[in-house]
Amino acid sequence: MTNLLKRYLAPTLLTLLLTGCANLGAIRDFGALSADSASYTALTEDYLGSPERSKRYTLRKDDAQRTRLTEQAREREQLRVPLQLYHQAVSDYMAALATLAADEVTNYDGQINPLVDAASSNGLIPAQQADLVKAIGTLLTDAATNAYRQRELKQLITRANAPLQGILADTVRLMAAFDSAIADEKALYHAYYDELMHLAGQREPVAAELLWSQHGAIVQGFARRQQALAPYIDTLKTIAAAHQSLYDNRDKIADQEVLDQLKQYTRKIRSTYQLARTAEAGNIEGTTQ
Repeated sequence: MTNLLKRYLAPTLLTLLLTGCANLGAIRDFGALSADSASYTALTEDYLGSPERSKRYTLRKDDAQRTRLTEQAREREQLRVPLQLYHQAVSDYMAALATLAADEVTNYDGQINPLVDAASSNGLIPAQQADLVKAIGTLLTDAATNAYRQRELKQLITRANAPLQGILADTVRLMAAFDSAIADEKALYHAYYDELMHLAGQREPVAAELLWSQHGAIVQGFARRQQALAPYIDTLKTIAAAHQSLYDNRDKIADQEVLDQLKQYTRKIRSTYQLARTAEAGNIEGTTQ
């Protein structure tokens, strides 16, 4: 077969393969696992609640510290709606990707864009973040309205990649800030603990023993939170890299080499996501499960 013939036959064969319902189980598995990973909000809720939780580690006389934490909580709360919409947009998109890869029609309910519009009108999400989420919402609405199937998978991936990469990058940026937030909360706790131990050790040895009995569990909670955060950030980064690979190879998504590479990404996502869930599940420091 001549090179010219191969060049013309390749797109035709791909079209026939997709039209005939190619075995894109690797894409289906990637989408389903990524949808579940993106819907995991325990660490997000923990990050948002950190300033209010930190007030527990202040002495009664520390009004200035509590005032500072109240302001920090107010600033952190401004991230709640964007982060919630990020989680929903990525999860909904990945679920649609899995559905189309299985050659099924997605049944997207179209909730994202009205939520973004309401949040925007109330000043709860900046315009740039709103645009990223709405781009995903609009794509999913089109896919449901026009009854996308496996043959439209390339179109879905092509249109989704830019806003998806933007959402995942911003989510990673915000979650990376949680690492320093944990360090701040941990430092505040240690200062609080040391002061109480000093006072209790002088006057109330029984109280000092009670404090000591709780100390290990609380410190372990900080460690577990940090242990969960790193692999979850890796999970988000790997989802982004895997989808970028699909986008880069969108003209040959049924090629075995492309699917094998995606399987490797999916294995890594499963591993890091499980690490995050396992660490967070063992966190007894009052986080949201």
